[in-house]
Amino acid sequence: MSFVIGLDIGAVFVKAVLLTEDGRTVCWREKSGKNYGETAERVRVRLLEVAGESTGDCRGVAVTGCGAGCLSFPGQKFNEMVCLARAVSETAGSCAVLDLGGQSCRTAALDEKGRLSAVAFSEKCASGSGNVLEKAANVLHVPFEELAILSEGANTPVEFTVSCAVFMESEIITAIANGKRPQDIAAGVHMAVAQKICAMLSKAHQEALPVVASGGAAADAGVIRALEGLLGRSVTVMNAPQFTIARGAALSALDQVHST
Repeated sequence: MSFVIGLDIGAVFVKAVLLTEDGRTVCWREKSGKNYGETAERVRVRLLEVAGESTGDCRGVAVTGCGAGCLSFPGQKFNEMVCLARAVSETAGSCAVLDLGGQSCRTAALDEKGRLSAVAFSEKCASGSGNVLEKAANVLHVPFEELAILSEGANTPVEFTVSCAVFMESEIITAIANGKRPQDIAAGVHMAVAQKICAMLSKAHQEALPVVASGGAAADAGVIRALEGLLGRSVTVMNAPQFTIARGAALSALDQVHST
């Protein structure tokens, strides 16, 4: 069975999606490590093993992300936001797209035809990204996947005053030293991240649009709960949100196959 591969080589994870001509989807990801190119090759090989496919049936490889230039095998580069729009437009119409990545947060408006506008990026402090959540989970000694469960038990969420991810970690440690409950700290972190994201939506005048979230941090239900509370409406999370951009890359590769 012929297939295409989409690779999203990010600062934290290398994500890969394999799409077959009959619609089967296989995903794989690994920590990016110190050598993006080596990790991407390892992910590609593992993806083929998991999918039970052979290299000879590959019709195209599309690559995006900050490490796209490090690829050690042939692949066509695509813009990350274009890949994001391609994946989201499969299931959503006009909406505000939130991409909650490991090191940054991005927002954009997407029209009914899948065209992007009003793209905005978070500053380099990473305060609206998964980096803050990972730091919080590490300091609180819980797996990242359990941070949302922990925050459900909050009584009085801690108010964090800084927006930088590094100083946020310091404030979390201070809150622990001051005897704050882990549940309240986790809920406070979720609220701080959500407030940062809402500020980006407001700045780009996207508050009125339906909201769709992607990226690894979108898998944290605590952030989504906080977002929904601040926005006063539901937020749709993409299926396997950490693979959204990689899927968009694979779809872009598939588009090219069909156009030739």
